[in-house]
Amino acid sequence: MSRSTQMQALSAIMLLYREVLDRPVSDLRRVLRSTSPTRLPPVLCRDEVRAALAEAIRSHKAAYLMAVGGAAHLVSKTIRS
Repeated sequence: MSRSTQMQALSAIMLLYREVLDRPVSDLRRVLRSTSPTRLPPVLCRDEVRAALAEAIRSHKAAYLMAVGGAAHLVSKTIRS
């Protein structure tokens, strides 16, 4: 469960106790600490990028050509307007 989801659920529980049940609740945010995962972006060297693109083009040529054609169409529309 993501940190933002946990914090939202905690806020809802605290609201329930304070406003609906009229019971005092300490600030539990200090107690419950979820950590966000640290992810490093994958970094590829130029040769690895070339190899990956070449394989993608070879194995999915029709989809690639449609995507490139669609992108070119969008760019040309944007430039004209």
